[in-house]
Amino acid sequence: MRRAATSPNDQVRAARLRHPSTLTPGDPLTRQELAERVNRWIYEQDQTITEIDANYIGKLERGMIRWPQHRYREALRAILRAETDHELGFRRPARHQEAPKDREEIGLRTEGVEEDPVHRRGFLQLGPALIVTPHQGHTRPEPAVTPATVTFLPNGNSRSEPISVDVLRAQVSSMRHAYQSCRYAELDAALPALLAALDSAEAPAGGITSIESLRAHAYQVAASVELKRGNEGPAWLAADRSMRAAIRSGNPLDIASSARVVTHALMRARQFTEAATVASTEAARFSRSWERPTPAAFSVYGALLLRGAVAAAQADNRAEAATLLDEAAEAARWVDRDGNEQWTAFGPTNIALHRVHVAVVLGDAGMALEHARTVNPQAVPVTERRAALHIDIARAHSQRGSYGQATQAIVDAERIAPEELARRPASHRLIRHILTNATGSAQRTVHDVAVRSGIAA
Repeated sequence: MRRAATSPNDQVRAARLRHPSTLTPGDPLTRQELAERVNRWIYEQDQTITEIDANYIGKLERGMIRWPQHRYREALRAILRAETDHELGFRRPARHQEAPKDREEIGLRTEGVEEDPVHRRGFLQLGPALIVTPHQGHTRPEPAVTPATVTFLPNGNSRSEPISVDVLRAQVSSMRHAYQSCRYAELDAALPALLAALDSAEAPAGGITSIESLRAHAYQVAASVELKRGNEGPAWLAADRSMRAAIRSGNPLDIASSARVVTHALMRARQFTEAATVASTEAARFSRSWERPTPAAFSVYGALLLRGAVAAAQADNRAEAATLLDEAAEAARWVDRDGNEQWTAFGPTNIALHRVHVAVVLGDAGMALEHARTVNPQAVPVTERRAALHIDIARAHSQRGSYGQATQAIVDAERIAPEELARRPASHRLIRHILTNATGSAQRTVHDVAVRSGIAA
């Protein structure tokens, strides 16, 4: 049976557009600005941290969500100066009807799940300093590391026997490969010891640059894994240590590579506009350091722009996302093939993968699937990227309510990289969403995937 079509909520959109933007004088309030005001209003009322974003506001305006939870409605009434929910087009579903399911609730946190506000505020404050402080030549104390917030990161009591630079380089390369192959259990076992060894390593004469470069890369891996797991605090710390080491290495490639993971950490903290700015600014800074740019330089530059494009999309800035994607595509023209320079997997195919992902983030499911049809999954050289493509396809089908096709995409992702489903909270949310909405054989299939992935019912 076909689901009833939803109709746009023009009232809440009109209410938003009546209020001026504080960021761009003369323009109306953007979705992201409204989302941030809602989060701030709720926090000021009862110190509860909520994390709605521009995509959520878009779902309200498209009529995908007709009856937001109580505290969101209360905040929206206060901010948009409405006396009643009815003025904003919110209607409580009739009791005899099933409330429409939110087809697009993909990639958002489960409502009601809250983080420790003290830890979160503290880590959010680190964001700008990760980039700005080192370039200004200042130093600052490293953030405190506590057992409650650390997984990979070694503490001050860690000790390791000296290991040669060549062995350390091989181990860092192995960890990079494990990450790109979605072998996260292997990282769990080996990465802590490697980080401890790097932190205690003494560089040979004239070898400080190589040791710091290895530290930067190892902490990039640590930060990336923690971000996949949703561990914001340890991810910030690892990103910070990566950037510090990159600055000490003096290698612009290392600094730009670390800027990618800093951008990702800002995105995880929902500072989307700042993340996009960091990515584009650091890419421009990096390009000014070139004399004779190599494929490695173009790859790091382009990968940083791609990360910025995703951040811009999450900020609901379509124009900026499109611009950054196009600039990255221009850089890919100087990379002859789909390579993996500096572990970026950068090339024409990765551009296409990011066009799929950006479209999903913006809620353009049809466009995402259109881009996906241009990609041959077998041509994607990196396992993690290939799995991400199928997960994005599953998200796009879910946004359209095509849960049978979403199920097939999830099965494809599991076949390629089972740990990408089993160890990522975002994947768990997607699978639960499909399981809730699928019917018949598709529901049975995705249930089996959920069981194998260790997802509780």
